[in-house]
Amino acid sequence: MADDNKKYIDLITSEHYNKPKYKAYVKTFLDMLSPAVDCYNEYNILFVLDTAVGSQLDILGDLVGIGRNLPTDNENIPSTLNDDYYRRVIRSKIYFNHWDGTRESLENIIDSVFPGLAYEFVDDQDMSYEITIIDPDSDPVVVALLEEGYILPKPSGVRVNYNVISTPYFGWDKDTNFIKGWEKGTWRKK
Repeated sequence: MADDNKKYIDLITSEHYNKPKYKAYVKTFLDMLSPAVDCYNEYNILFVLDTAVGSQLDILGDLVGIGRNLPTDNENIPSTLNDDYYRRVIRSKIYFNHWDGTRESLENIIDSVFPGLAYEFVDDQDMSYEITIIDPDSDPVVVALLEEGYILPKPSGVRVNYNVISTPYFGWDKDTNFIKGWEKGTWRKK
């Protein structure tokens, strides 16, 4: 709802402030303009990615170039994404569009998409690399979206292998988020 525009009327210079017709004109003009400004502000609130739902997300998805129905045969990915998965895919597509192709930038994207999770890059030296992410609460849909290339960008001509595991790997004499000792780490298979 529009306010009484008092803060704008108080900005009238002293030359015109004591003129009642001028003040009435400015107030009438501002009263006509205020609903449009309120509508604009509401529109901005409706289309914030973190709070948008339903058709609002569909519009945001169209703007970044990704739809709710993804072209994939993976049985873990629903035929139509719900709002939470679709929001994650839209956010990832925005990151894709801003990615500069560097490892540092990709690490920033992983930190944003999977906040607080430990991960590791391994360059296989054959135009491929592995990303292993430790996610104890891994969602099969998110893992499938990751494997199908909808969550993290990939360089052209490079193969990426994703591993999502629930516990850290076992390692001697090390205690990090990615490597743990006895009874906390699991054996790496490879």
